[in-house]
Amino acid sequence: LGAGASISAGIPSLNQLTSIVDSTLSAPFQEQYRAISKTFAANASLEQVLNRIRLICELLDGSNKTYEGLTHEQAKKQDAAICRIIYHKVSAPSLDKLQAQKSLATWLRHIRRDSPLEVFTTNYDLLLETAFEAAGVPYFDGFVGVVFPFFVPECIDAERGGTSDDMYPPRSWIRLWKLHGSVGWQLTPGQPPAPDKITRVAGATPPTEDTQLLIYPSREKYAESRRLPFLVYMDRLRRLLQAGESLLLIIGYSFRDDHINEILCQGLRSNPRLAITAGLHGTPTP
Repeated sequence: LGAGASISAGIPSLNQLTSIVDSTLSAPFQEQYRAISKTFAANASLEQVLNRIRLICELLDGSNKTYEGLTHEQAKKQDAAICRIIYHKVSAPSLDKLQAQKSLATWLRHIRRDSPLEVFTTNYDLLLETAFEAAGVPYFDGFVGVVFPFFVPECIDAERGGTSDDMYPPRSWIRLWKLHGSVGWQLTPGQPPAPDKITRVAGATPPTEDTQLLIYPSREKYAESRRLPFLVYMDRLRRLLQAGESLLLIIGYSFRDDHINEILCQGLRSNPRLAITAGLHGTPTP
């Protein structure tokens, strides 16, 4: 499921969200955002600017120097300010606009299957989680716990019938993999010497001024960066498409993410039993 599946519920597209962030940021964040945006050859998207800000934050960690007008602390605060706006625009879906998502949830709850059904989405919003819970659909997204749910990559890698049976979630649970993160993910500072860790918070918990939301794959080196949710979910999609008989249904995806497109093409080239069906809105362009 791509952004088109959320636009129908009133969630702004990436282009709209880019304009909203550009016009909503307060000083001095707005000036900093526009200055970084102008460093790109073409009109920069929100995700491109976020990646640049996070790269600056990483490069200047522990230094008092500036790059493109930002210090490490300024880049960190700029990231948080942008993510707060994103959160308030996409985190509070209205149930009366989720008819499509609730229909999907109802179908997923009743379909009979021998293998778990897996849902991949590039959306940051909480529409699917809201619809699943409203329809009583049990799902697993890689996080476990109650107070501060934490990410467990071993459960995502687990396969039934192997040595990892004890980590395998129930087959009847829907697997929900959010390829570009979620407004419900935060980076929680650890008490030294414990490292920082990624946790999931309730959808109704707004981010504070210093909260680091995990939206879109960041280049910053978090704890266990090689096992970030983004990378683990991508590996899961790659393995699913390259092995066995599979059907992938694509809805609302613009095919603008080259890293995802490459996984789809690899799957089609290497797995003759893979079928992909994409629903397109409007006239396709070459």
